[in-house]
Amino acid sequence: MGHTLISRAGHTRGDTAVPPELSCAGVRAVFDEYRTGVLDTDTRDLVCTHLDGCADCRPQWRRFRWGAAQTSVLYGELAGYLGDGFVEHRDTTHELVTAWDQAAPRTDLEIRRFYRTTQAYLYDQVLWHASGTRPDYVAAAQPILQEQPGTILDWGCGIGVDLLRMHQIGLDVWGCELPSPPRDFLIWRARHHGYHRPILDPGNAGRRAQPTVLWLIDTLDHLRDPQASLGALLDTVDVLITERYVDDPRRGRLGFHFRRPLSEITELLAGHGLHPRPQQDQPALLSVWSRTRRVPSQPRDAAHDVRQGAPCA
Repeated sequence: MGHTLISRAGHTRGDTAVPPELSCAGVRAVFDEYRTGVLDTDTRDLVCTHLDGCADCRPQWRRFRWGAAQTSVLYGELAGYLGDGFVEHRDTTHELVTAWDQAAPRTDLEIRRFYRTTQAYLYDQVLWHASGTRPDYVAAAQPILQEQPGTILDWGCGIGVDLLRMHQIGLDVWGCELPSPPRDFLIWRARHHGYHRPILDPGNAGRRAQPTVLWLIDTLDHLRDPQASLGALLDTVDVLITERYVDDPRRGRLGFHFRRPLSEITELLAGHGLHPRPQQDQPALLSVWSRTRRVPSQPRDAAHDVRQGAPCA
């Protein structure tokens, strides 16, 4: 039997009549498709909105994600790292948003202090990866990374999933991250994965790593002032890679995100000589900017991507 999917207007998909209204049963029926990002954009947004406002479905979604995560190596690593302090099924997103709203950090120093002391962000990153919610960006970028000479800097590497993956496939990669529980966990994990370089501080990462490729996945939305944070790096790297950057109204929906339109990012990077690669050279899931000057093509509609977009947390 087909799933009862949700849409803005009633229609039929497969053997199931799709009602126009949002229902708890309909949302829960597509949890797995929502988790893996295969729903169409309208359905995804409606499910996201429903979960934001439904006190019954929200904990069900959290338990579903943690259930999907429990079989992963990463989940086991977190449990081993935290030992008796590990909390199952922790509502990390709610904790993180609440903590941010209470702390209300505004300056770079306040933001650094927030991430240094907020353990919920460690759980949130593990859940994002271990539940299968986050796309496999390294696999999508591998052809570009392997053809590009020089060093990769994973700027804002978090718990190091991409960093360690790139290291394991033989790429020359450094990581940098603010002092934080995710960084501490990465340092612990790195020893077990044969990665022995230090995890750099963002303030000196460029000088130490001398990168030709800047890996900036899931990071731009966390920067209060990208120019101040990245300016020197943007003048020296040859390639910059982010997740597929589109004007998504859900982007930056959480308090600790800073929403910016694609045009603003494109203008910032162009000021440093980095321009979008032609659309045919853009891998699915990713946006790639290159120092080679090219005529920018029109951004591809998000509906053409392999995955329509990640669910809200």
